[in-house]
Amino acid sequence: MRNEYINLPDTTEELQFYCLQKQEEFVTIKAAEKELQHFAKIVKEQELQDFISSQGVTWKFIIERAQWWGGFYERLVKCVKDSSWKNSRTWEIRDVVLIHGTHKSKLLWDLGIIKEVIDGRDNLIRACVMKIAKGLFQKPVQLLYPFELEIP
Repeated sequence: MRNEYINLPDTTEELQFYCLQKQEEFVTIKAAEKELQHFAKIVKEQELQDFISSQGVTWKFIIERAQWWGGFYERLVKCVKDSSWKNSRTWEIRDVVLIHGTHKSKLLWDLGIIKEVIDGRDNLIRACVMKIAKGLFQKPVQLLYPFELEIP
């Protein structure tokens, strides 16, 4: 722990809230300690060390006290997971989907019914033709959010 000046709250409610925050921090620190111990055991294994050295793996760390830099990497991981999930999903004709729109509110996005699926060069479904109120539109699967229902 580092030394820092603590400015205690004035009211009982603020003090309770402060205590809850500190309790959450300690729980997080304890969980992180367990993860780091587990990670340290894995890193010490000779097989992993051989793999890292043979592949030329280098570690790059974010700058200390600049946690927001880590958000960039988390977003990249999320994008990869989302795209692989959407590409591995079975898109079917008559599925009902929400189509990503330009508005922030999802309530303003269009609903569509898949009329046709379009395969990419890798034989995975990469886009769909949907019927919406305005007509037929073609969109990539990355912009589609399926509902768990279909139109008979």
